[in-house]
Amino acid sequence: MALNPSQEAAVRNSGVQLVLAGPGSGKTRVITEKVLHLLREGVPASAILALTFSDKAALEMLERLKEEKAPVADLTVSTFHSFCLSVLEENVIDSGISFASGVISRANQLVWGLKNIDAFGFGYIQVGNNGVDVIESIVEGISAFRDELIGPDELAAYCAAKRASALPPAEEEDVGKLADLAKVYQAYEQYKRAEKLIDFDDMIHETVRLFQRKPLVLDRYRSRYRYLLVDEFQDTNFAQLQLVKQLANGNVCVVGDDDQTIYRFRGAYLTNFRDFRQHFGAVEEVLLSHNYRNTGTILSLALQLMQKAPNRAEKALLTENPPGDPVVAARCENEQAEVEFVCGEIERLLSTAFFSRREQRERPYRYGDCAIVCRRRMEGVKFYKHLKQQGVPAEFVGEMDFFAAPAIRDAIAYLTCIENPLAAGIALNRILKATGVSEVVVQKVNIRAKEIARREAGNDGVYETLLGTGTPVPAAPELLDIRDTLRSLVEG
Repeated sequence: MALNPSQEAAVRNSGVQLVLAGPGSGKTRVITEKVLHLLREGVPASAILALTFSDKAALEMLERLKEEKAPVADLTVSTFHSFCLSVLEENVIDSGISFASGVISRANQLVWGLKNIDAFGFGYIQVGNNGVDVIESIVEGISAFRDELIGPDELAAYCAAKRASALPPAEEEDVGKLADLAKVYQAYEQYKRAEKLIDFDDMIHETVRLFQRKPLVLDRYRSRYRYLLVDEFQDTNFAQLQLVKQLANGNVCVVGDDDQTIYRFRGAYLTNFRDFRQHFGAVEEVLLSHNYRNTGTILSLALQLMQKAPNRAEKALLTENPPGDPVVAARCENEQAEVEFVCGEIERLLSTAFFSRREQRERPYRYGDCAIVCRRRMEGVKFYKHLKQQGVPAEFVGEMDFFAAPAIRDAIAYLTCIENPLAAGIALNRILKATGVSEVVVQKVNIRAKEIARREAGNDGVYETLLGTGTPVPAAPELLDIRDTLRSLVEG
């Protein structure tokens, strides 16, 4: 299919470009065609850097370029993280970052946090029986500060300055919790340095810091990549935006749509379009307004919903597609009713037909034509399980939250107890409840345990209470089995 006039302008023009691309308007195609155009104009493949947000997008772009016989071996088409990792690997001495032990996964971050939770000495954060949830929230918080290029010492200094002044009680508690997070942040950074590890946030954070501290290193990359192209620009966070500013060397093209920011939960920077304009000044803006994907009905509804969004660029989106079926909004009484309604709609569709624009013929719906999109990944599990129970060939796209599974949380609790039973009160509380011990008995155990904790530093008293050592265990038959199980696990 030939490019339309707006796409043609985005592809052929050079300099600093901001391509505002509506949904279904061919954003990724514009990036791909622009790479091909630069190659045809004699730009060396090694001088082009194209950054994407997912491995899938990078692979699709490379496949398209391969089909056009482009010299992909010399091109750099990469995700932000992969590109930054390669920079750090090439500049180990200048960066001062050693990651000989590799990249720490999210799962191992959580394990580290749970293992050390009693050593953090929280003053304001209440752990209770929610150790996994607390550590997950802290890990997410640390990641958010990394996205903003805020280090642990900077965060700790901010908290200290705030606490030096008189604060109202509510704000004092908030700052106190932030100070608790800063302590974990500092400990986490020390752990990574000692173990020669980095995480995914480090890849971008440390690359930006490297370019800030070592301008000669930055100049080398700016000279190497004379043309910078960025796909899905709306999903850049603050750190990624700074990286784009650093690397841009006269020719930079970012393509995105402020209506389609899907990574806000990851810190996508909501004012990135405005900041891009302010930083570069003379920016050529190209609007891709022709929608090739959606029906007229869907496009009209989407525009109505987005018109009042703050900081939104005005866009008149057009389509030549037919109106299509009406959009249905359903409100269900509960989650089970929601699952049954959605899965029932899929079964209903299978008995109907539609005109496939791709195949240019009318045919019946198939399971592969249907998708269930959820706001959060774990909300999709209920649909997936129901469909599998009904024998439907469903596929869950994206990893299920391994640590959210009750069985995994229970296993972590047992491991915590085995490692250090005298400081495993939180884990032991979870084990007791998971094995059917009543809330009343659990509270009795905790009350007795506090008496021991007051006398002995480093001993929260829960394990000792369960064993009946020192302070008699509360009379409860359901404690006997779990007590014997714990003793055998701890003592081997």
